[in-house]
Amino acid sequence: VRWQLDPCPALPTTPAVRNGRLFYQDAQAVVCLDSASGAQLWRSPRFAPEKRPGWSAPTLVACDEVVLCADRRDPPKDNTDEKTGRPIARWLTDEGPPGELVALSARTGEQLWSCLGAETYHAPVDVFVADGLVWVGQSRSRTGPDLNEGRDLLTGEIKRRLVTDEAFDTTMPHHRCHRNRATERYLVTGRTGVEFIDVRSGECEANHWTRGVCQYGVLPCNGLLYVPPHSC
Repeated sequence: VRWQLDPCPALPTTPAVRNGRLFYQDAQAVVCLDSASGAQLWRSPRFAPEKRPGWSAPTLVACDEVVLCADRRDPPKDNTDEKTGRPIARWLTDEGPPGELVALSARTGEQLWSCLGAETYHAPVDVFVADGLVWVGQSRSRTGPDLNEGRDLLTGEIKRRLVTDEAFDTTMPHHRCHRNRATERYLVTGRTGVEFIDVRSGECEANHWTRGVCQYGVLPCNGLLYVPPHSC
């Protein structure tokens, strides 16, 4: 044992390692440690709501220069969706209040930019870095077209727009009960079964009868898509 945090303050699923640094989020901040010694390098304030469903947790992605951290916020008092301006059904509010993606400097912890984010159905916020751009889920529980904006890692500027309506067009009542996945070439979503969205062309290919298992989902790896038994 080289070093340890006891008790460990990291929230579930948040620890990530990149370039000799360990990043995680606790209830009050995003923290960066030296991965060899455990020494704290910086701490950037980031409040995490304590009252939440068991499946809800922050999403933290570590890149070379940027740390991306997305999480839910407390529901708005007026129950209005920030993206559409329309009222939100109560069950959507209860199962996924508005959220935010914050980009921090991996070197200093300074906040670089932020944007709207939202949890998917019974799963944390989707944050992917594919083809050098950031893709974040913003449609609450993925009920509409989403993951259609590719942002610059350092500035948050929208560099690419996709039309993802085809991937999210469905008669199913809700997104599958797991978070989505991505590769360098595709966003691999679970609105109905498995949908592949090409991050360069925006072309969508839907496979309605191939579905991921609850909570875990699917695993793209080795040029294949691994799909556990599902209960749908």
